[in-house]
Amino acid sequence: MKNLMLFFPPFLAGKILGGYSLSEYFWPFLSFSLLASSSYIVNDLLDLESDRKHPAKRYRPLAAGRISRGRAACIAVFLTVVSLCLAAFFVPGLIPWLIGYFVLSVFYSTILKKLLWVDLLAISAFFLIRLEAGGAAFDIKNTPWLYLSVFLLALFLSTGKRLSELHQLGALAGCHRMVLLRYSSTKLNILLYATSVTVLITYFMYCITHRALLYSVPLCAYGLFRYIRRVQKGKEGDPTSSLLRDPQLFIVSVIWVSFVGYVLYG
Repeated sequence: MKNLMLFFPPFLAGKILGGYSLSEYFWPFLSFSLLASSSYIVNDLLDLESDRKHPAKRYRPLAAGRISRGRAACIAVFLTVVSLCLAAFFVPGLIPWLIGYFVLSVFYSTILKKLLWVDLLAISAFFLIRLEAGGAAFDIKNTPWLYLSVFLLALFLSTGKRLSELHQLGALAGCHRMVLLRYSSTKLNILLYATSVTVLITYFMYCITHRALLYSVPLCAYGLFRYIRRVQKGKEGDPTSSLLRDPQLFIVSVIWVSFVGYVLYG
């Protein structure tokens, strides 16, 4: 679901309907999804021991021992090669972003996720790479306000994810992720509220380019506040899981997409 960010540039530029063929949508999404899958496998290989101590992640194939390290590594290499080959043949402009994403993923899994605050910025960078990759794939230049909105939204969501991990894991937080020992609920709550405000401001500035989109700001605000409430109640803060498991978040997201689509294409 995170890779749907690739379609944000053509969608918000008003070009997603009729501007491209089906294959022009399919190959970038497939290439990026394969590479992202490879990076997740690498991350699971590096996090194998800590995942085995996690109440939920211990059931993942590698942590549960249902697949060997060697086999997982082979799959990761295979997915990476196929991804780059597809991009080279169908979407050459995507290759630098694919390589950048994979390199950042390796650095994140080995070094960056251990550094206070840096891990949050790194997660946000993954979303920005997806956004810029979508712009490159469809030859669309993203506006500065959209860039800032996505960056701050990603920072908001990654902060919420860390806060939920802190609440859910409690005393075992350090066993799963060492950097959690250096965070506190107070610091993360402050950052969560601060980024929610800045997301609204930057999204408002983006909407000024399409006046009718200003009516979608309350939807954005409700989604942010709903996510904050979810995290503070101790529920899972992962963006994908939150969207799929929280009916209100899912409904407001569908309404937002429908409204923006109507404004841009109706």
